Amino acid sequence: MSPTIGRVRGAPRRVSRFCASVLLLLAIGIGLPAVALETARRRFGSANPLSGVDPPWSWSVGDALSAPLADGTVVDALIRVSVIIVFAASLIIVVTTIMEIVHLVRDGGLHRPRPTGLGWATALGRYIAIGLLVVVPLASPKVAVASATPAVMNLASDAHPVVTATALDNGVVETFGHSASIGSSGAPLSGQASAEPQRYVVQRGDSVWSIAAALTDGDNEATLNVAERILDTNLQRTMNDGRRFTNPALIDIGWELMIPADVGGLAPSSQTADSEDGADAFPLDGATSNDRYVVAPGDNLWDIAASHLGDGNAWTAIWDMNGGDTMVDGRTFDDPDLLVAGWILELPARTASSPAGPAADPAVVGLDPTPAHADASSGADADRVADPTDTPSAGHEAAPEVEINEAPNRVPQAEPPPDQPVEPEEVGTSSSPGHESQRGPRTPDTTPTPAVSASAAADSSDRASATPTPAASTTTSSVATVDVGADAGAATDAPSTGSTSPLRLEHAAILATGIVALVGVRRRARLRAATPHSRMPKSHEAHAATERRLRVSDPGERLMRVDIGVRAIAAALPDDDVRIGWIELSADGDLRAQLTGDAALANPWVGDRSRWTLDAAIPIELLAQQARQSNMPCSALVHIGVTDDGADLLLDVEACGQLSVDGPAAATESILNAVAVGLASSTYAEVANLITVGLPESALLHHRNAHCVADLPSAVNRAAAMAPHLPDGRSTFGLRARRTGGEVWEPTIIVVGGDHGTCALDTPPPGVAIVIAQPTKAGDERRPDEISSASAQLSQTERGWELRAFGSHRSVVPTGVTANDLADVSALLNHCATPTDEPSDLDDLEPQWHDATPTDDATDIELDHAIVVGLLGPLTITDDTGTPATFERSKTVELIAWLATHRERSTRSGGRSALWEIDVRDSTFANVVSEARRGLARLSAPPKDSEWIPRTLSDELPLDTRVVTDAALIEHRLRHARVQPPHQAVETLRPAVERVRGIPFSGTNYLWPEAEGISSQLILLAITAASELAGHALSLGDTELVFWATGRGLAVLPGHEELVGLRMRAYARTGDLAGVRSEWELYEQVVTADPWSDGEPAEKLVELRRELLGSPSS
Repeated sequence: MSPTIGRVRGAPRRVSRFCASVLLLLAIGIGLPAVALETARRRFGSANPLSGVDPPWSWSVGDALSAPLADGTVVDALIRVSVIIVFAASLIIVVTTIMEIVHLVRDGGLHRPRPTGLGWATALGRYIAIGLLVVVPLASPKVAVASATPAVMNLASDAHPVVTATALDNGVVETFGHSASIGSSGAPLSGQASAEPQRYVVQRGDSVWSIAAALTDGDNEATLNVAERILDTNLQRTMNDGRRFTNPALIDIGWELMIPADVGGLAPSSQTADSEDGADAFPLDGATSNDRYVVAPGDNLWDIAASHLGDGNAWTAIWDMNGGDTMVDGRTFDDPDLLVAGWILELPARTASSPAGPAADPAVVGLDPTPAHADASSGADADRVADPTDTPSAGHEAAPEVEINEAPNRVPQAEPPPDQPVEPEEVGTSSSPGHESQRGPRTPDTTPTPAVSASAAADSSDRASATPTPAASTTTSSVATVDVGADAGAATDAPSTGSTSPLRLEHAAILATGIVALVGVRRRARLRAATPHSRMPKSHEAHAATERRLRVSDPGERLMRVDIGVRAIAAALPDDDVRIGWIELSADGDLRAQLTGDAALANPWVGDRSRWTLDAAIPIELLAQQARQSNMPCSALVHIGVTDDGADLLLDVEACGQLSVDGPAAATESILNAVAVGLASSTYAEVANLITVGLPESALLHHRNAHCVADLPSAVNRAAAMAPHLPDGRSTFGLRARRTGGEVWEPTIIVVGGDHGTCALDTPPPGVAIVIAQPTKAGDERRPDEISSASAQLSQTERGWELRAFGSHRSVVPTGVTANDLADVSALLNHCATPTDEPSDLDDLEPQWHDATPTDDATDIELDHAIVVGLLGPLTITDDTGTPATFERSKTVELIAWLATHRERSTRSGGRSALWEIDVRDSTFANVVSEARRGLARLSAPPKDSEWIPRTLSDELPLDTRVVTDAALIEHRLRHARVQPPHQAVETLRPAVERVRGIPFSGTNYLWPEAEGISSQLILLAITAASELAGHALSLGDTELVFWATGRGLAVLPGHEELVGLRMRAYARTGDLAGVRSEWELYEQVVTADPWSDGEPAEKLVELRRELLGSPSS
């Protein structure tokens, strides 16, 4: 865009708009109420419109309805109502204007969502707010459209569509076809051809307003128009991560927003601010550089290295830097021969000795090689706008001829003009090799360098053909390339394999949730058996990192919809001939069930007879009554992948009978691992028999009914021996759904990895299913009759992975668990089952939560403190009197809790890594720290000449020692009570146990407490305090105190063996044997309620029960 376009609305126009908004605000806020008041005063003798009106309790409604109405009465009523409406409307508009101004300033120019029913007030308030702010720069930084390329390609013909990538703020817009420019109103400039919508990849710090501002050079009115058009185009769309865009104020990193064609394609502007139009100037923020590249259709590593590093052999450096990374679409870059359009690669810096990349020929790529500051006489197009103040802009250049070359569609990335400034990245956010901040697992940085993909120069193709290169990559994009050489026909007719890697474990929310649940069960089993004063075994950072990966994704309440929906369908199906084949669960909660046959629809399901759909808007409560009539009928329901529209697909492998997984060996192995892990971590398959062939034993996660055999015939024989005997004409689906015979009718699932057979197997008996791998090698062509015997196939096609079963098919990206992921999960589960460490000498125990040295001085029983961070229960921050602190940001409370539990390694980088899974701006973290300082200071005055969170010039972020946790206070009293007699120890421990309010961190969803073992340590501390107090109370004969103390502990961990034993002894002490039996039954219920539990009680409690009740038969 030319700078003149951005300056059309200069200072005079802004002042007039400001004056109009002020006058309108005065008229609405003061003028109309004044007129209403004067009208009421003249009519009623008082400004109060209700003056002279009798109170409601004295009204005679009957007389008023029966008596004739006088004209004066009607006029009075109209005037009173009108005055009240004018006052209310004025108040609403003024309040709306204030809220709109605050929202615009705080959120970088983004408007508030329109509240239902108040659109009229929002429109007026928005108009006034924009006018008031039009002369005041917004508080948030504005971003200029800055590019490393001096112009953007304009195509002269529609016949040869190519892909361009334009730097927009700190993101990338992929444009297919023509580029268009916009005027100040957000409409396309005359003479610019419209094209298909562009795609913009949302980057860190983006908002809809900032994206629109970058497309309009910051003109507020044009920005408003463009922002609203972007919202109109994208609201309610399902984004590429499966979530739906429903809140205009919330866009997530990696989302692809569609930019309307007639407002996108803006050329970079080199406009600079002048003193008059300073409000129009957008300072450069995070200008893109040559260390990012957006993969275009047809790219390969050799050509990228040749174009941008000057040497095709440098492709190995790009692979070393990016290999194994998780890309923006969730896939892993694990094959140098496979690039997917839209991936963002990090490029190593060009060395001084590296030859310069091939210069882009403007006749080929449509780039103006002249720098933006060049004089018009130095080669600028004659068709540009003749404005002496205008800088060159692609929006005003004549479209050059597009040359069709004989080389594959490769284009080097244009170098930035030598005089273009590139501001350094934010401190601590460098993503260059060797300079990553210590913020936990690396997340994909989607800030690309602008890369223009079109036909490459001929010398680039000649050099590429003369040197051995990695195999040409194939992409999932369907954008056509243009080749007219001798091999053009073969090139365009060759099908794209569309091969994609399976989704990583952390991107499969349902599978990860099952593993996390299994981790929790094993942790609880270990903690129940722990004795007082036990310590958790030392945790390794690798275990914490694995658990954080698993906890990142959370399906929330969607799994409940699956459970209730499946049960409701089973209750509605009339017979055993039709069962559920698979379930699709969208990010919004839409439930789609594919049946194995036709069945009449039941309310509130819609669709056809074989595919039932439950809209997300329908509450599951409507299905509850029907769902109660059925058990869970699909014991082998396993997460198989994500569909092309972002829905999770759960497949009932038992319904398939045989499922063949056909694809590359590495991919099929990871998919089979995912199926085995998914079954072993599914609560539905808790009673299923699982048999594996050719898979690691750890793939079944030590499932209670796991069997590993050497070959397929042995597996089939064992499955046949385990298969339940079914009544004639009945299926396990129907028997389980109707609770027939009180049996579970468990299925047997065989998972066969490697190359252990073919799909030409006999049909498995009822209740038995086989999932078998059919790995293929490069160039291997499988005959149709070799894969047709399987009743269901998950196979890789030229379009990607496709599931075919039950007379239907679905494109999916399957879930995979690599060997490394499987080893990490297995190590985490083994660590969770490791028994706690029992101390040999309590006096040698080092304090975990404070550094105080215990003494016998009674005055030192309470640890010196001013502020208490409550962890045992809902997270609280109070002063020493119990007054709670208030904070605006939830992250502030989490940061204080993290600092209080990580005193030995309390650093800024560590806190950022724990609190955010993505890299956040320094300003964001600084705001959280500042609010923590202010909030703590408001709660309690900090020490003189200091702060509760002292300021440092290093990475350290310490917390004052007088800010303590409730765990530190409890531990301090425990150390004192250890050397005290029982009656004194009771007085010491009672306040400590009173601080035990519930499960640690209850009501939060923080990732770090469980992953780092902090929650388990807090549970052990609470159990120790409760059991110590209960033990002393029992020795003093105070059974009421025993029940109170143990009740506090059991609220933290139900079924703890030590606490249950104390309660049983207390009941026996009072002669209440019924209480002993009741306590034993409650304990058994807790043990058997855990999934994957064998229901076996602890041996020491069995012996105690036998001792207290007097005989084994009691």
